[in-house]
Amino acid sequence: MSIRTQKDQVEATAMSKNLQVVSSSIAVNYHLDGAQAMKVYQDIGIEYADIIVAPAVQNAFKAVTAMFTAEELITARDQARIRAEEELSKQLAPYNIIVENFTLPL
Repeated sequence: MSIRTQKDQVEATAMSKNLQVVSSSIAVNYHLDGAQAMKVYQDIGIEYADIIVAPAVQNAFKAVTAMFTAEELITARDQARIRAEEELSKQLAPYNIIVENFTLPL
């Protein structure tokens, strides 16, 4: 399994704080913790991106989108992106997956 940077693009839909539907195509760069790659392979397998990363991206997007109104998602996009990246990092850390970048194009 590669410990090089991987890119995943995930389509996600969520509700904003003011109940507006928000859809986005999210790009995330991440890599496996090199010291733990064998553990990821043994515990999850080579399809870890589909099993762990994609659902976590959607969960992070939904959690953060619900904190902002639709207008705030546009005007405070960088703040929303930072929160989403932090949330995703928190969700993936137990699986030894390190988030490098989270792009939130709204």
